[in-house]
Amino acid sequence: MTREDQAAPGPARRGRYHHGDLREALIQTAVELLGERGAEAFSMAEASRRLGVAVSAPYRHFADRDALLGRRCAPGSRSSRRAA
Repeated sequence: MTREDQAAPGPARRGRYHHGDLREALIQTAVELLGERGAEAFSMAEASRRLGVAVSAPYRHFADRDALLGRRCAPGSRSSRRAA
C-alpha cells in the first residue's frame, strides 16, 4: 500500500473520546482542586485539563462552575456519600 492509498487522518477517521463517567470524574476532580486551591481558585478549565478532556466537555453535564460545586455536596451524590 502506498502513501497515496492511505486515508489521511482527520475528523472522519478519529473516534469520539469517551471518558466513561465524566460527570462523576468532574465531581471528584472538583473535590481534589477545592482541597488544593479553595473555591475561589477553582476553574472548570483546570478540571478539564486534569481529566484530559476539552474545556467545553464539563458544560454537557453542568451549566457552570457553581452547578458543579453545588453538585459535589448534593444529597445522594457519590462524593457526598463517600464523605459521610
